[in-house]
Amino acid sequence: MSKEISVHWLCQACRRVPAAEEVRDDDPLEPYRLCHECANRLRYRALRPIEWFNLAALHGWTKFLLHDDFYDQDGQACQPDVDNYVTEENHAPTLEMCAGSLERLIDYCITRWHLGKEEFEAFKPLVASKVLAAIVDRANADNRHVWETMVRLCANVVGVPAAPWVSAQSDRACRDGSLFIWAEAAAKCLAAPEGLHKTIDALRVFHGRDLQKQMSALSWFRATAVLDWIEINVPREDVAAVWGQLASLSNLVPTFLGT
Repeated sequence: MSKEISVHWLCQACRRVPAAEEVRDDDPLEPYRLCHECANRLRYRALRPIEWFNLAALHGWTKFLLHDDFYDQDGQACQPDVDNYVTEENHAPTLEMCAGSLERLIDYCITRWHLGKEEFEAFKPLVASKVLAAIVDRANADNRHVWETMVRLCANVVGVPAAPWVSAQSDRACRDGSLFIWAEAAAKCLAAPEGLHKTIDALRVFHGRDLQKQMSALSWFRATAVLDWIEINVPREDVAAVWGQLASLSNLVPTFLGT
């Protein structure tokens, strides 16, 4: 589904010519604004790597038309429905290429299937306050994938200075089903009691299997206080293995040994 638009945005994919239409197939509330050529390539699953990268940096790679069934992590089309698919001079930027620009480095992180030490360390030369400001600005977009990536960057790049923002995101984490991701930032950015207590409070609305699915958020804290929570909430019969796994990650052995 698409519609013609007034020409005043740049195409979100090529970023060279004005956008001419909105493609709403993935999300009518967050359409792709594209030139006609990029819109056609999107529909045919034949975006050039740089075009995929630019779109994924704005919309997240989990959207149907961008996800990993159709593109690899570097934006190379896996199932192009065209005969003349070429990528010369249209490669997606590497981590090394993005490291010199804060905005482009954040773009790169949003496009990754998984983030790790290499991506996090690329932020070290940058001023922490500017990193946090850029993260908060990006997180304001109403896009779950982008928001989750910003939370992960707060946890692994910014740390304690991000505490006020992370604390304010707990309601959104619960609303979007992202409690596990948010809890990592709560454990690494907030003062120990606050992060744990907020996570426990968020779990109060869950019961039964839903609780079992969400309670892994507590594993980030590695806290013996979680054992008290487990004792209160564990079912009296048909106890699933996930309860034992959470206990083992919460200093179960040292506590039981009295050390």
